[in-house]
Amino acid sequence: DAENLKLEALATALEHSASGVHLVGDSDSMADICILVTLSKFANDHLSSWPVAVQKYYNFHMGTLEKAKQAVENYLPAPPVSLDDPSLLKVLTSVFATAVEEIAPSAVLPPSIIKKCDNPKHGDYQCSAAMPAFASL
Repeated sequence: DAENLKLEALATALEHSASGVHLVGDSDSMADICILVTLSKFANDHLSSWPVAVQKYYNFHMGTLEKAKQAVENYLPAPPVSLDDPSLLKVLTSVFATAVEEIAPSAVLPPSIIKKCDNPKHGDYQCSAAMPAFASL
């Protein structure tokens, strides 16, 4: 929520940065992007109460952030799962199911195609859809 944003720490970091509008150097970094996306969720209701350095930072990047949001919409379809209640298993299942449906629309997928790996050496999750899906063709 808005109270947990640690805006004073951000303001201090910005005041000590070389440009005052980038956390590191003089161009956008992944840290800037992540912070701006987070701030954008609260800006409508809280921007005027933020420290001046944070307001300047946010306002400086607002146009770029809006352009980026519009550009992303051109490249990415709407998420197939609810982002209000995200579940990594649901997201991964949706990603793999969509991929299989694209290349093999008649394939029948088993109900559960993603699971945690039994052996951590093999990664965090595994998709077991390929063999059963293509066997059904």
